[in-house]
Amino acid sequence: MSFQEPHVNASASRSEIGSPAPHTPLSKQDLRICIDVVKTIARERQLAKDPAAIAELMTTVAHKFNKGSRTYDELVADMRSHASGAGSVR
Repeated sequence: MSFQEPHVNASASRSEIGSPAPHTPLSKQDLRICIDVVKTIARERQLAKDPAAIAELMTTVAHKFNKGSRTYDELVADMRSHASGAGSVR
């Protein structure tokens, strides 16, 4: 009995094989901006001790960063306006 490699369709796209698309890593400065925004909003909403709320804040900040809000001030303003929307973390 010999071992055979499984057949791989080289023309399959990433979405067809189930792997996520590659992404560009954040620079240290961009990562620091996002972390500072999460810390600021968590303190304002008194969520600093709630890991689930912090995770949701991180996800929301990352989404807003990827949509084009790239500075600390823009992200904080977006997160503050997000607080008045439905389904926000409080």
